[in-house]
Amino acid sequence: MTNTLKYKNKSISQGIAFGTMDGVVNVLGIIAGLSLAGVDSRTIILGAIAAGFANAIANSSGFYVSEESILADKEVNIIKATIVAFLSSLVSALILSIPILLFLPLTGLLASVVLGLTILFILGIVFSSSKTSRTKLGIRYVIIGLFATVAGLLIGVLID
Repeated sequence: MTNTLKYKNKSISQGIAFGTMDGVVNVLGIIAGLSLAGVDSRTIILGAIAAGFANAIANSSGFYVSEESILADKEVNIIKATIVAFLSSLVSALILSIPILLFLPLTGLLASVVLGLTILFILGIVFSSSKTSRTKLGIRYVIIGLFATVAGLLIGVLID
């Protein structure tokens, strides 16, 4: 973890990383799939936000259970970190939905993908444990985002 995000509570920074990564990857796949399935922008936004909320609840509850099993004596910190994971995931979904509101579906998709991959790259740099691996971790996170996007695109093509 870089000096930029050193918290007294390591779980908070883990919640940010976990929530943001999961939110971006999830919504990239959903936006990609719905965009190629030929649905309108309103449906894409509805799908992204509904999935974003469901994903935020699912990932933050999973995060809570995981942290609780490790740090059972620090309940207040775990709850704070869980809320941060929820908010990070939800905000990621909302941010990636903005281009769909502003542009036609295909242009919005491209803008969301660029925005999402940029967020993932920055996330990798910020949460890297050493200076030499910052770029590598950012690239790994981008590759994960690309896998989700391609999976969503393939599903969208199959459905359409």
